[in-house]
Amino acid sequence: MTESKKATGEEFSTSLKKVGREYAEALILAILIALFFRTFVVSVYRVKSVDMAPTLFVGDVVVGYKFPFSKFGSDPLGELQRGDLVLFSCPGRKSARCLSRVVGLPGDEVLMHRGRLSINGVELNYSIPDEITEEWLSQPNFSQFDLLVEKDLEAIDSDRRIFVRTGSLLEPQQQTVPPGEVFLLSDYRNSDQSSFHWGVVKHQAISARAVGVLFSLRWPLDPEETPLFPGLRWDRWFLRL
Repeated sequence: MTESKKATGEEFSTSLKKVGREYAEALILAILIALFFRTFVVSVYRVKSVDMAPTLFVGDVVVGYKFPFSKFGSDPLGELQRGDLVLFSCPGRKSARCLSRVVGLPGDEVLMHRGRLSINGVELNYSIPDEITEEWLSQPNFSQFDLLVEKDLEAIDSDRRIFVRTGSLLEPQQQTVPPGEVFLLSDYRNSDQSSFHWGVVKHQAISARAVGVLFSLRWPLDPEETPLFPGLRWDRWFLRL
């Protein structure tokens, strides 16, 4: 009887070790897969400025697709199209990442004149925004936009009217994109995060193409407000770019 119990105990111990080993192997495999995806497939970027307004909000968490731009990608430049949003190493800022829009590919002629962008002699279409929401009015540094909000003193609660300020005192800026490089601009054209300021970017500096907003958090702008949790912009969760 004693020997039977001893044998049963040994079998249980062996079985327990086997189960533990299987769980450990599964955990290690899961970690390796997660590391592979994090290193070569998926990148996450938190928007901290209004440089990509009005496309992205401060607090948006953007997901980037890295695989074509990793060492496994065969033709990174071939994966890019004008209008793509890309994550890349910020020029002159070690270990920092930036997010901008591709407007020029190798061989393209890019011209900025009076605040309007032309690619290969064709001017991009511009449209006046339908409305400026309270969400945008609460963005940091909103006053820097070339977009003025008129206050109707006779009827404070009336709809806002938008005036678009056009023109520029700057000379026309023109550049031809060299082979193997791309021309990048922020959607907020007055931002200094553009190839007009730090030149074209080599395709090797691009780490991912932004594909969507995973989720969006709204922290208060007033530094005296310190809530335990941020607000959530539910309408921007899983938003495709």
